[in-house]
Amino acid sequence: MKVFMLGWWLKINLMKTLYSLRRFYPMETLFNGTLALAGRDQETTGFVWWAKNARLINLSGTLGWGVGLGEKVRDTFPYFMSGVIHLISSTVLGFGGTYHAFQGPETLEESFPFWGFT
Repeated sequence: MKVFMLGWWLKINLMKTLYSLRRFYPMETLFNGTLALAGRDQETTGFVWWAKNARLINLSGTLGWGVGLGEKVRDTFPYFMSGVIHLISSTVLGFGGTYHAFQGPETLEESFPFWGFT
């Protein structure tokens, strides 16, 4: 019974930490169980930073775009174009959301019956 209670208290304490507003503090953001501060890498933290959430840049590097022999970066243009495409698409998404929030039609059923909103 004692082990069960201790485990339950530990779970409650972890839930308080995970779901508190403190996780939104800019210098104390939890990332993979450690504090994510600027300039930290695998040598200083002891964990691989792409282990869980931040792996997209590394995966695009494995595709071979701009990477030469010995996994040295030869050309940064593919990464630049990927950033430009993401910037343009997020701009379109943002303007679309703003339009539909402030000026768009009240109900899509009356304005666009062709798309099956009936």
